[in-house]
Amino acid sequence: MIMGDFNCPAIDYNAGLVAAGPTIIDARLYEKTQDLLLVQNVTENTRFISGYIPSKLDYVLTNEEHLIDQFEYEEPLGTRSQAVARIADRTAKNCRGHVA
Repeated sequence: MIMGDFNCPAIDYNAGLVAAGPTIIDARLYEKTQDLLLVQNVTENTRFISGYIPSKLDYVLTNEEHLIDQFEYEEPLGTRSQAVARIADRTAKNCRGHVA
């Protein structure tokens, strides 16, 4: 499992496309995750900044499609702009923390 704030807004895993040139880090990351057959498990926006369109910059990548049993989104902590995720998978009872 690979988790983090990748800050690659041009990637749209749902549509299977990248709105960026092939040398941009977004395209390179997308191609690498596809080459490694990784599954992106974040389905909702995770970054909320006043005055900006909400975005999905945070990813939870796994090498199995059904490794994540449960993925819940919670309100950001304090003044942070990122949602908090509660993840339950087959290897851990329950993990909680910033998506990023």
